[in-house]
Amino acid sequence: MTLPGHPDPDQVKGRIITLEFEGCYLIATYVVNAGQGLKTLDAKNVWNHHFEVYIRDLDKKKPVIWMGDLNVAPTAI
Repeated sequence: MTLPGHPDPDQVKGRIITLEFEGCYLIATYVVNAGQGLKTLDAKNVWNHHFEVYIRDLDKKKPVIWMGDLNVAPTAI
């Protein structure tokens, strides 16, 4: 699936799987990485904005469980 409203659908294709169950949505993501030296931070920020809109819209209908590779490690592991 692509991310609704994202200006570059090819960039986000395959990064989101959304399953709808009777009582909730289950979303698995592979979030855009900001890269070494934050070289792709702008792309990550665009992703974050559109994903937030998407997940909040779903949450208005029923609870959302979000999992996956969120690419949030602030330092080297």
